[in-house]
Amino acid sequence: MDSLLIYGSVQGNPLYDCTGKTPEQWTSLLGTRRTFLGIALIIFGVFIEIIYVPCLGAIYKRGLLKHSCYKIMFLLGLTDMIATCTATILSGCLFTVGAVFCTYPELIYVAGCFALGGWVSSCALTLLLVINRISDILAPTISELIFSNNHTWIVAMIPILYTLSVITFTPGIIFNSTVMAWIGDPMIYENRSKE
Repeated sequence: MDSLLIYGSVQGNPLYDCTGKTPEQWTSLLGTRRTFLGIALIIFGVFIEIIYVPCLGAIYKRGLLKHSCYKIMFLLGLTDMIATCTATILSGCLFTVGAVFCTYPELIYVAGCFALGGWVSSCALTLLLVINRISDILAPTISELIFSNNHTWIVAMIPILYTLSVITFTPGIIFNSTVMAWIGDPMIYENRSKE
């Protein structure tokens, strides 16, 4: 979201300037409609989101949050739900119209910031879970010190703050229906993306 903070808007940043053509022209010039893939991703994403709700509900209602590993897994589940919305449901919608960055620049940029943040958060929370499980086995005294009671929530603030800093201060990844991915390059300038 650094472009929003520095330039006041996504298109205020010269690297993301889409004013040369209309969104429809950008889509027809650079986009590729992938309707079947888009619909499949939307269906899969909705299915996964529906499955996640009772899973996280079970962790919450059965009192499993008293265990440090379940606290971390609960946060990881919430992160995955947010990331799944971007990676499947939103991507599916964008694939069905053949979107590129300049089709919906603000939406794609902000969603890309959250997609990158979701990935970073998943990685950091997974690493925290690994540290939690290994310390429980190899160094139970240290594990008790770091992860007992509400200490887990405090320690989990490290990945959460890291995620928020990535979302806020790092350029987002950009959706492109032609390359079928979220990438770092908006691919709107000729001869600049041929690496």
